[in-house]
Amino acid sequence: NSPKPTFVVRSCRSQTTSSDPTAVQRKAVKVVKTMVPADALGSFTPIPRLQLGLKVPVTFVKGQGLPDTGTADPNGLTGTGVGDIQLEGKYRLHGEIHDPFVVGLGAFVTGPLGHATSKGNYIGDDTPTAGLRGIFDGEHGPFSVGGNLAGVYRGTGRVGSTELGPELRYSDAAGFKVSPVLRVL
Repeated sequence: NSPKPTFVVRSCRSQTTSSDPTAVQRKAVKVVKTMVPADALGSFTPIPRLQLGLKVPVTFVKGQGLPDTGTADPNGLTGTGVGDIQLEGKYRLHGEIHDPFVVGLGAFVTGPLGHATSKGNYIGDDTPTAGLRGIFDGEHGPFSVGGNLAGVYRGTGRVGSTELGPELRYSDAAGFKVSPVLRVL
């Protein structure tokens, strides 16, 4: 049982979609089959409500690749590179660190190092990106919750006939404090 690929392109010859029973020459190209990222993080808090952070990701990718022909690259795709570095500022708008709920705002920019250090390996964007993020976290007894909602502006890219551009990101989490020094998320 192998893990699911990270990025797959399906194609066929059909008047509708590749799931149509009349479709012929169905192909699935596992463009990126394996992706292993690792991040080096650093932060600085000049005042209690403001945090500045820097993230430097390093990523390994392996897959079949996707040349202009739209079929798997006979040489495959394997690469490692420094991803897009990210500089972020976060500001706590409401609440203190141990209050029942805290609301914050974050802004970030990235530099396109992924494309520069491992071109064509889907490690980063061709252009810088910028975004705004709303942050919420709450705590009641041993239970905690958190959520983020972000808008990201980026240059456009293309995969086959699909154009990729700005995006909306979201995340949520729940936790339980097992002991004063251990929390399960």
